[in-house]
This record gives sequence, C-alpha cells and structure tokens, in this order.
Amino acid sequence: TAAIDEEILELMGLISKNLNLFDLYVDLYSEEVAGLYDDETKKIYMVIDGDPVNYANDPVLAHEIVHALQDQHFDLTTMTDIEDDSDRLRAVVSLVEGDATLVQSIYFNQFLTRTEQNQLQLDAQVSWTFLNAPMFIQETLLFPYQFGSVFVKALFDRGGWDLVNQAFMNPPQSTTEILHPELYLNGDELPR
Repeated sequence: TAAIDEEILELMGLISKNLNLFDLYVDLYSEEVAGLYDDETKKIYMVIDGDPVNYANDPVLAHEIVHALQDQHFDLTTMTDIEDDSDRLRAVVSLVEGDATLVQSIYFNQFLTRTEQNQLQLDAQVSWTFLNAPMFIQETLLFPYQFGSVFVKALFDRGGWDLVNQAFMNPPQSTTEILHPELYLNGDELPR
C-alpha cells in the first residue's frame, strides 16, 4: 500500500513526485531503529554497536522490555488490529510508544550517571536520511513517541501506573485525545 500512500501524499503536496516512499521507509527504519520487540516471535532484537554490555543500550532495552510487558498483559497484536480507522490506530500506537518512551526517559534519568547521559546526548545522531525526509514523514514518525509520552505522563501524573494500565484496557480513540490528554482524562465524548 506504499504506492497508494505515495500517490495520495503527492496529490496533497506533502511529498515530491520523485520520492519513492517504500525505499525511504526502508532506509529510515534501517538507520533509525536501535531495538525492536516483535510481538509475533515474542523476542527483543537490539542493534549492538560495539560492546553488548554498554550503558548506551540500556535505555533502549528498557523501552523494548516495556513493549514485551505490554504485550504480555494487554496483547499488542489485538490492540493494534485496527484496519478501518488510521487515526484511532495512531492513538493506540501513541499510547504504546508513549508508555515505553516515558519508561526509557525515567531509566535514562535515574540509572545513568550524568557523564553517561552527556555522552549519550553527544553521541546521538539523527540519520541523514531522516533529516532529508519530508517534514510530513518526520513528524509522522516522531508523533507516537513525542506526543505519546506527553499523553502517558499526564495519565501517570493523575493516577500513576494504575491509570496508565487502565488506558491499555480503554485506549484513546483519537489523536485528539493524545494531543489533549485532559479530554481523555475527563472522559469527554469526542465528535466522530
């Protein structure tokens, strides 16, 4: 379906006509992914650069362990089996990634020394492919991590991990709720 997405995005002026969307996504995921939890095999895969026992890998591993725990308790395959509503799917993915990103951030701040934190920030590099991707693609890729973590932090601040876990049983229905956590927290009915 990358060809269909490509045609639609071209018509909307969000990508140039000469961009091969499939190849771009292959390049982006090849360069940007540091770890992955596969909900089919139930395994975590890590990209290890150098020493496998390296503090730089720890926050990423914490992120992926959260995905494994989410899957164990809430069945990620079922949660993300949404074919007819891309906005609802993005909201659910934002909950999933936001939860893991918040834990990754907590791990980074609580378990790495200031020197390790500084070195990781210095070493962090955004790939050339990402920097040259259309802004629409950049924002689409970052949305679940950036806004999802803000959403989950709002839940955590209101009710701790219990409220975050409850959200997995009653996930947000729209990215509007991700962008405005108070709508989700207040149980406001969103227009459909």
